[in-house]
Amino acid sequence: MNRAMLGKDGAFDKFAGKDGIMQFDEAHKMNAAMKKGFAAKLGDKVPDYPKGHFKKIYDAYNHLSGETEGFTKRDSMVGQKIMEWIRDHRINQDEIDTYYPMGELIYDEVNDLEDGNKQKKFFMDSLKKPIDHKMTEQFHKMFD
Repeated sequence: MNRAMLGKDGAFDKFAGKDGIMQFDEAHKMNAAMKKGFAAKLGDKVPDYPKGHFKKIYDAYNHLSGETEGFTKRDSMVGQKIMEWIRDHRINQDEIDTYYPMGELIYDEVNDLEDGNKQKKFFMDSLKKPIDHKMTEQFHKMFD
């Protein structure tokens, strides 16, 4: 399917236009055409994305290069590789069963610390916030 979409004169080329950059409205039209084709093939309606979800997908592809508004065929290929990597590296039930008890043990140990404890606050905050890359860089420097 990727070859049909991203190959020469494929769906991407047909919808991206002469500039080769897929804008939001072009991506939306391509998605609608794909859904129509899938519905005909499956013999059933393809459900719509939840409200705002398609825009999030578009934004993710649009931010891959950051050079212009929209995404190129190369950006699309990179995005596809990322999705395939995520699909192939998804944690499975055996891994959950193996590591969950250890995670639960660590969580319980930290949760038992007194409120106001700096280690407890750091740990609990880390569950809600993105990784502080400055801290990870400092950690790596410790081992250089």
